[in-house]
Amino acid sequence: MAQETQIQIGNAAEPRPAHIRRLSRLNLLVAGLAILSFIEALAMVRLGTLHGNDFKHLWAGAWLLQHGLDPYDARLLFKIAHQADWARSTLTCICRPPGC
Repeated sequence: MAQETQIQIGNAAEPRPAHIRRLSRLNLLVAGLAILSFIEALAMVRLGTLHGNDFKHLWAGAWLLQHGLDPYDARLLFKIAHQADWARSTLTCICRPPGC
């Protein structure tokens, strides 16, 4: 009878080196974070919370300063936003605590 020959590539019982295991975990972590970031960006686009004007807060605060007004006054900041037709977009007012 013919003898069966088995070709074995590598040893299944042999563990992978530690640097290979760490690299595999790092790749999985990076891939997972990339997928989560994509899902979050997609959700922001679908919900309409993504906007393209990141400088509006700085511009409004500088405009208030230039006109001698308080850039930390939320009422004035939102008034400027409404006049500039930013009412539909998101506007964040950062107010300082009293006494600062």
